[in-house]
Amino acid sequence: AHPEAVAAAGKVTHDTGVANAGAAAVAMVISCGVAGGAFEEAIGPAVEAARSASHFGQAHHDNRLAEKLLCAVGIARVHAGNEAAALDALVAEIGTGVATEESVPAAFGVAALAPADAWRAPGIAAGLGGDTATIAALAGARLGASLRLPPLPAEAVATHRRAIEPPRHPGVRKRRR
Repeated sequence: AHPEAVAAAGKVTHDTGVANAGAAAVAMVISCGVAGGAFEEAIGPAVEAARSASHFGQAHHDNRLAEKLLCAVGIARVHAGNEAAALDALVAEIGTGVATEESVPAAFGVAALAPADAWRAPGIAAGLGGDTATIAALAGARLGASLRLPPLPAEAVATHRRAIEPPRHPGVRKRRR
């Protein structure tokens, strides 16, 4: 995840140092996962990507996101074995709002709580409050990128597919793929 490329891609809508930092951190942590790296191995490169990308856009040189990423992962480590305490601390110290400096670090914290379970992490995030959809999507995408095993529960996937299947007029046939 090259910071210049990340900044250029988001220039129209996200041209601030903190937004570029968040986008670069997410791109890096997922890229590391796709390359086969474990979540723990991706934290350092993601923090460095955030620091580098913070130099682009309006209000640049803002390293607060990189520091909050480290803080969120640290919270999960300190409270390992006590998920409720970790979640309380994430909400209190990081936040779960729509601001990049809250949602991205919160996603890292959630992923650190369930680094081997791409199904569980979004479920944890869903109960946080705030920007749960973004936090769950980021944590789930990161873990899903590297874990690839086991697949999501078949019953849950079937339920999801039924829920999103658009209604069809009786005379319309399903398109073949």
